[in-house]
Amino acid sequence: MLKLLSDLVGPFNGRPILVIGGGPSTAINLKHIPADYPACVISANGHGFKQDKFKVDFIVNVDFTYASTRTPMQEYLAQFGKPTINRWSWADYRIPEWTFNGDSGLTAIAVAVMLGGHPVVPLGMDRYTGPKRYFWEPEPEKGWDRRKAPNIDNVREHTRQCVHFCHAAQVRMFDGPMRAYWPVFNHPVEELPAWQPCRAAQCTLEGKVYMVQQSIFLHPTDRVEGGTQIRLTDKEAHPHLRQKKVTLLEVA
Repeated sequence: MLKLLSDLVGPFNGRPILVIGGGPSTAINLKHIPADYPACVISANGHGFKQDKFKVDFIVNVDFTYASTRTPMQEYLAQFGKPTINRWSWADYRIPEWTFNGDSGLTAIAVAVMLGGHPVVPLGMDRYTGPKRYFWEPEPEKGWDRRKAPNIDNVREHTRQCVHFCHAAQVRMFDGPMRAYWPVFNHPVEELPAWQPCRAAQCTLEGKVYMVQQSIFLHPTDRVEGGTQIRLTDKEAHPHLRQKKVTLLEVA
């Protein structure tokens, strides 16, 4: 609760970052990336742990609870033993004041860009174009036909948001619908342009450490209990300070 995304920015600047999503193409394209290529590997939700070629460094997630089981994501992701990056108060590295509305795969791409990935290479971003959602799942007994189709308009809009957010970064795809937005991964032939730092505010946002005196909500579903220490930006802390629900402890 005391670290922000800005604490991670720097070590991976200008270095390749691999993002592992869950789409069916992941299983195919994993074979084409040299084992020693990425400087950092990010798993979207738990998908990165369904393969054994690359060691995962960080987990990026969006949802507060896990699918239909309603298991808290904090509890679900704890089994993997890797640092989490998300907007929620319980993240190992929290993204403060985050308003991007993409799913976990798209958000993981955005995080890789903010961490300085050059290039960012996402796998499995198939955007739910086929009946099979995830590369690791077996076909159900009654086939794929009974699966509910996603809201394609939402998928397209979130994809456009991600592309816009990452416009200055070097993102490289293998195949699938995202090739309409980003060039093909062509290592080691391609010479990338010079790395440029991401200008997103979250890369540099700093915070101070507060003691929560009375429970507060950072988001409608994200309750932070009294007696908890948390690092907040000035904007986040302001309404709670006015109500005397948090007390400044020290400058972070």
